[in-house]
Amino acid sequence: MTLSIKKSVRTAGVVLLVITTSLILLFSFVSVPVDPVSRVGNDKIAHSLAYTALGFSLFLSLVNLPHFMERRRERKRGDGKLKVLTYTTGTIVISLVSGTILGFLIEVLQPFVGRSFELLDLAADFLGLVLGIALGILLLDLFLSLVMDKMLWYNDAHETEKEHRERTHVGGENPSSGG
Repeated sequence: MTLSIKKSVRTAGVVLLVITTSLILLFSFVSVPVDPVSRVGNDKIAHSLAYTALGFSLFLSLVNLPHFMERRRERKRGDGKLKVLTYTTGTIVISLVSGTILGFLIEVLQPFVGRSFELLDLAADFLGLVLGIALGILLLDLFLSLVMDKMLWYNDAHETEKEHRERTHVGGENPSSGG
C-alpha cells in the first residue's frame, strides 16, 4: 500500500485556496445593501472568517510536509514543545504576505465598484490570516500525529507498511520478541 500524504495535503490546500479566493473576490466586489449600524461588527467578523479560511488553505498548499514531519519527529523525541517557527517560518511568512497583499488590493479596488476602503477591514483580514495559519498548524500536527501513530505515514519513496516497520525497528527491539 502506498500513501502520499504530502500530495493529498497539498491538493486539499490548493482546492480550498481556489474556492476561498474565488468567494472572497466575489463577495468583495458585490454591493449588498445593509443597515450601516449592524454592518460594522458583522463586516469585521465576515472578513476575519473569510481570511481565516484563506490563511488555512494557503498554509496547507505551501507547507513543506517532509520537513514539517521531520521536525515533528524531533519534537516528539525531545522536550515536547511546539517549535512552530523552526520548521514553518517560510510558509507562515509567504501565507501572511500574500494574504495581506490580496486584502490590500481588494480594499484599494473596492472604491471603483461603489464600496469603501477601510483600514479596519485590513486589520480583520490580517487577524483572520493569523488564526487560519495557526489552525492549519494545529490541525496538521494533530492529523499527522494520528496518522503516524497508526503507522500510515510513509516517506516520499512510498515505502510499504512492512518496509516501514522493518526500517523503524532496525537496531531496536524486535516487536515480536515480547520485550
